[in-house]
Amino acid sequence: MQHNEKPAIASIIKSDRWANLAVRIPVIFIVVLFIMVVIKSLSGNAYSYFSTEPGSTPSLVYLTLTSVVLAIPILFWRYRYFVKLFKTGQTVEGIINAIYFRRKNGFIEFSFNYMGEEKRYYNSVFSNTRAFSMEEGDKVTIIISDDNPEKSHIKELLV
Repeated sequence: MQHNEKPAIASIIKSDRWANLAVRIPVIFIVVLFIMVVIKSLSGNAYSYFSTEPGSTPSLVYLTLTSVVLAIPILFWRYRYFVKLFKTGQTVEGIINAIYFRRKNGFIEFSFNYMGEEKRYYNSVFSNTRAFSMEEGDKVTIIISDDNPEKSHIKELLV
């Protein structure tokens, strides 16, 4: 494996469930907060969400800030996990056995030989163009974690 390769953060967000949720949840709160501010501004009371007076409850602002604050370490954790996997993991050739999508969620099942045994695992993914371009029977590169072969990932989804 080329150890100078790194996973792309955008591909991680599109392919990794934790990273994707760490982005989606704050974005939802930000959009809802924006819509609420616009609606309130039309009524002339846009800044009531940001008030700290005893009668106001800016809970939407607090939830938005909390979701952003929690999302940052989750994204950092997932990015570091994949960078380490790219540096220390083994690569083998694998074959896609099945692809399943229901709306925007899905999984890609793959198999590969590891220490003389055939292993079958899957990656949960959110719909993206790379995942949709894959077909059953395609050959892919699998990155296998040294400490746990069950933590294997399709490299093409991450670069």
